[in-house]
Amino acid sequence: MGKQILGFSVEDSVGYVEATCVIERKPNVVDEFETPYEGFEVLIDVDEDTEENIYAVAVNGADKLLKVIDQEDCLPDVGLLDYKNNDLELSLQDVTLRQLYKEVLIKVLR
Repeated sequence: MGKQILGFSVEDSVGYVEATCVIERKPNVVDEFETPYEGFEVLIDVDEDTEENIYAVAVNGADKLLKVIDQEDCLPDVGLLDYKNNDLELSLQDVTLRQLYKEVLIKVLR
């Protein structure tokens, strides 16, 4: 069984699509996850003491992420996740962050 997602939001209110996945709420600092792809930015909330555990992932330009979502290096590995959203008719268990983003973005953007 994967970690339960606390929240997932997709917005287009700032001129680009922003998608945020919250895994845990703990004291954190924001860092950038570097990818070799252009058109989107991945920001991660990491443990403020160790800067290792990832608590949230935000993607600015998430519609561009969808074009490379099948590439392993487009998002960080956070382990397996569980996510349920009745409005989107999604019930995902033991999925990767990439699979989660792919399923949600396809439902929301198409």
